Amino acid sequence: AIGFFKKFDIFSWDTESRGLGITREPMIMTQLSRGVGHTYIVPFYRHDPESTDEWKLKPQWSNEDREKVVSLLKLIFEDEKIAKIGHNTKYDINILKHHCNIDTKGFLWDTHLIHHLLEPRSAHKLEMICDIEFRTGDWGEDINKFVGVGKDKKSYDNIPDEDFYQYASTDAEMT
Repeated sequence: AIGFFKKFDIFSWDTESRGLGITREPMIMTQLSRGVGHTYIVPFYRHDPESTDEWKLKPQWSNEDREKVVSLLKLIFEDEKIAKIGHNTKYDINILKHHCNIDTKGFLWDTHLIHHLLEPRSAHKLEMICDIEFRTGDWGEDINKFVGVGKDKKSYDNIPDEDFYQYASTDAEMT
């Protein structure tokens, strides 16, 4: 997959974490996309409903394999010739740095920031922007059955992998 992304001068990406705490919460996955049908999920953890730990997660790889995956991701994220598109990229850049020691380089497009500049009085949630622009609907509704909504919302480690991957890949594609 990394060879595929090295062929292009731009791609979109997103990360998924258990919650918003960058240093405390694990990065569950990152998603890389060149559009619908060209999205790759890179899971660092998998859902583990049987876990008795605080998190319902188990590592995807051994430490050695994880290091190999991170070194491959560095080939595209640290390539200054490849532009990256994200939604609220500051968060994702910090997640990659903290959890993988990846320094995101190159030109950055931030759809969250761009939308804020174009529509300063509007909300900037990705699902809302895409629904307005592309009539996509709220693809996040599919995961709400696992995590709920509002103040009682559970963390993302409660989402089974296949459901989470579908949601996450749509995030990267729509970005």
